[in-house]
Amino acid sequence: MQVDIKINYIVFTSITLVLSFIGKFFSDFGMQWYYGLQLPSYTPPAWFISVMWTLIYVLATIAVIKVWNSFERDKDFYMIMALFGVNALSNLLWTYLFFYRHNICLAFADSLVVFASILALVIMIGNVSYRIAGLLVPYLFWITFAVWLNLMIWVQN
Repeated sequence: MQVDIKINYIVFTSITLVLSFIGKFFSDFGMQWYYGLQLPSYTPPAWFISVMWTLIYVLATIAVIKVWNSFERDKDFYMIMALFGVNALSNLLWTYLFFYRHNICLAFADSLVVFASILALVIMIGNVSYRIAGLLVPYLFWITFAVWLNLMIWVQN
C-alpha cells in the first residue's frame, strides 16, 4: 500500500504540535493556581482532560487536512480555513487567559468564541461532508462541557 504524503500533512501537524506545546506551557504555569480553585465536583481529573485534548487535536488535524485536500477552493472553503484559524488561536488564547493570566472571566468569554467557531465548522463542513464534520463532533461535545465547567469555576471563585 502506497501512502501519498503531502506537504500539508506536515504543515498542519506541525501547527497543531506548536500550538499544543505553547498551550502546555501556559497550562503548566498555572496548575498550582488551578488546584487552589474551588472546582465543581464533576471536574474531570487532569489525566482525562489531557487525553481528551490529545484526541481532539488529532481529530481536528485530520479534519483540516481532509478539508484542505478535498474541498473546492470557493468562498466556503476559505471561510472554513479561517474558522480553523480562529478556533486554534482562540483555543490557545483561552489557555493563556485561564492558566497564565488567571482571568476566569475573560477565559469564559473566549470559550464562547471557541464554541461558536467549532459549531460553525461542524455546520459548514457538514454541508459538504458528514464524515469530515463528524471528526469534529467530539470537540463540539467537549467544548460544550468545557464552557459550562469554565462558567461554574468562575461562579465558584
